[in-house]
Amino acid sequence: MSQQQLDGIPKKRGRPNSGNALTPAQKQKAYRERKKAELESTGLYMVELRTHITKRAKRRLNKLLEEGMTLDDVIFSAYSSVVNAELSEGSKLLSEHFNDEKA
Repeated sequence: MSQQQLDGIPKKRGRPNSGNALTPAQKQKAYRERKKAELESTGLYMVELRTHITKRAKRRLNKLLEEGMTLDDVIFSAYSSVVNAELSEGSKLLSEHFNDEKA
């Protein structure tokens, strides 16, 4: 619908509304999805680092950093430990499953 110019009423200035504007929440969601797709295309994944850690964990982290490890090294070491534990647990479950089948 076009706007008719009426006598005595000034023409509106600025960019006209498109009617397709996104809300801030929609923009943020789209941004997060773009960043996730970008990281996955490079083979990297986003890791959530919690800001609240125990005093014991903080002391251990500081000790590792003082020993010359980088934060990347610490994260990789922790990630590897978790993956190895899951693999170990998974293989234990598989062996139990196959042992049950043989019995």
